[in-house]
Amino acid sequence: MEDAQPYSPTLPSLQPRESVPASPLTSANPAFRMVQERLAHRCAVCGRMPAKEIPVRRQIGMLFVRSTVYSSALLCREHGVKYARWFLIRTCIQGWWGVISFFVNFIAIATDLAAIAQYRRLAPPEGAEVVRASEERPRVGTLIWVILGIIAVCVLAADIVIARSS
Repeated sequence: MEDAQPYSPTLPSLQPRESVPASPLTSANPAFRMVQERLAHRCAVCGRMPAKEIPVRRQIGMLFVRSTVYSSALLCREHGVKYARWFLIRTCIQGWWGVISFFVNFIAIATDLAAIAQYRRLAPPEGAEVVRASEERPRVGTLIWVILGIIAVCVLAADIVIARSS
């Protein structure tokens, strides 16, 4: 057997290229930077301005474990309030169902309330909104979760009252 040497391909030598003239659409162009900065502050849902990225938090309490969902998106006032409110409602329903989760849930609620307040301080969105087909239908899923959460809290309260009176 011959001594095997590792294969190493040889690349052809490259000739130096002439410098390419700078395109007017580069980050060095101040007009391009201004347009890029304006586009960077647009809502991720509708494309309107002003938009801001504010973190929200959702707590999911289970009997012995818990889960926390962190999220943030660049949203305008209208969509930011909806998004933070959706997280707040889910936290109020799903966040209490554990020993540790009961106490941590207050932090998640405070975070979501602060996010709603920050989104409400934004100026009203300007520009034309892009309408998507998925937003045309009403969302009834959130209402169902609220009703189920209220029923669960009532059943739990009734169970505690019955257990103490026995």
